[in-house]
Amino acid sequence: MSLSYPDDRQYHPEHLWAQPQTDGSVLVGISDYAQEQLGAVIFVELPETGAHFAQGQSCASIESAKVTSDAIMPLSGTVLEVNAALADTPELLNQSPYAEGWLARVKPDDPAEPGRISAAAYAAQFVRRHKGGAVIILLLFCLFLILNSVFSALPSMGTGMMNAVVGTSYT
Repeated sequence: MSLSYPDDRQYHPEHLWAQPQTDGSVLVGISDYAQEQLGAVIFVELPETGAHFAQGQSCASIESAKVTSDAIMPLSGTVLEVNAALADTPELLNQSPYAEGWLARVKPDDPAEPGRISAAAYAAQFVRRHKGGAVIILLLFCLFLILNSVFSALPSMGTGMMNAVVGTSYT
């Protein structure tokens, strides 16, 4: 399955997105990458309405079959509303992370607060990681081939060196 990163929102490096709304509020949710890494979500502990969070602070807890993870606030602001549907259907985070699976509506302290990146920059992080991993695998394979060649040659080199030292031939 191919992951998606809609470009109508900005992304935080901790895998949450922020989508500005026409009323000045911002919807916050988890990225497609985050929901895939979590696996089947079974419970979401949402923040209280009226709570204030700084960017980078944990605002919710998401429990999946694999792990419990903190949702890190992508911007500073006050929670105006939470997605009550997640109480009964937490799997919305997996099924629809960019629509029905949003976490909270926030009134931002500063809509221009730095610390978020575009969809293209967010997606590029994973391409770089993937390419970096491929390079490491290639280097390890080359090292294996080199070591295999060296160790394959050792028995014959060892016999030749032994012959030279002892002065006898074992053939």
